[in-house]
Amino acid sequence: MTDIDGCIGDFCAMASDFMGIDNLPEPDAFDLFEASGWKEYFPTAKVFEDFYIDLVKNSQYLLEPANSEAIEALNRLRSNGNTIVVATHRGFKRLVGTPAEWVNKKAYDDTAAWLRKIGLQFDELIFTKHKTDAKANVYIDDSPQNIREIKSLANPTAVMIKQIYNTDCHEADLVTDNWNEVYRFISELS
Repeated sequence: MTDIDGCIGDFCAMASDFMGIDNLPEPDAFDLFEASGWKEYFPTAKVFEDFYIDLVKNSQYLLEPANSEAIEALNRLRSNGNTIVVATHRGFKRLVGTPAEWVNKKAYDDTAAWLRKIGLQFDELIFTKHKTDAKANVYIDDSPQNIREIKSLANPTAVMIKQIYNTDCHEADLVTDNWNEVYRFISELS
């Protein structure tokens, strides 16, 4: 299972492009409304949610920069017989059943279209806050909270894609920003 934002896609680059701001620093907190240099734009979760809705409305997920090394590594893993499940926490559960539910549907549709556009070969796409909903042997994520949740399972293998905001998380079996290393590590597990 692999996450999207912070792993195979660069949400922060997409967001700063959409905002028209060139000098936003890499976030030092997973939640952007807590990150230095981002707090002034997203002082609360509600402000971020409003931004997110505007981002989705303007089809920005179709423009998210992809990590070509990640795509290549995951495609090689799949061609070697591994099942690739993509899991993402895009969308807001509280919008379900409301007039704004279209935001989630559009985010889902644009995400699936983006994955096809970038050439990622995958077996399943799941939208969930809890990455452990995707039953997998190996989880690839950048969120410290998700890594900790994954490691609470019986025998999972967790790979954490290194970011500034996750340097205090030491629970992963592999911490790296090198997708060739991810490929080798997972290949050796088989």
